[in-house]
Amino acid sequence: MGAEREVKEELGLRITMGRLLVIDWEPSSETLPIDGLMTMLDGGVLTAEQVATIRLQESEIQAFRFAAPDEFPSTLPGNLARRLRAALSARESGIPAYLEDGYPL
Repeated sequence: MGAEREVKEELGLRITMGRLLVIDWEPSSETLPIDGLMTMLDGGVLTAEQVATIRLQESEIQAFRFAAPDEFPSTLPGNLARRLRAALSARESGIPAYLEDGYPL
């Protein structure tokens, strides 16, 4: 699966992706000049051992940190914060979220 390959390339982690959580239509912007569908899949919960083995692909990722949901608005762009909150809700409810720019349709 493409998402599993990307996680392996960018974080050095081998994980099995679960079900679809979010489909989000993201319009083009100054920072992302193309529009398209963005998806989020359930990647599970990392163990302490997995976290300790994270190795960043430096050409694409400079750093990472974990953030609580109440920190999303101050640490992520608005549409990504909304998308991630929707993913957490979808994970809990079992119902995928369909969004446009992070807002429910």
